[in-house]
Amino acid sequence: MGANFNSLILEKLTLVPGDISREDLGLEDTILREEIYDQTDVIINLAATTNFDERLYIVKVHSL
Repeated sequence: MGANFNSLILEKLTLVPGDISREDLGLEDTILREEIYDQTDVIINLAATTNFDERLYIVKVHSL
């Protein structure tokens, strides 16, 4: 993929922990939330449950 791929990815991506079950991902910092809205072109959702006994309905709702 090229020698500069990792540095390109680190330059372009920012990981933001949030709660997908809450409005605005549960972000309480309004400045951070506005920066995300203003500077984001794509959001990649990496949310998952690690509860392997979870009801199927809950898994489907959170993976939409």
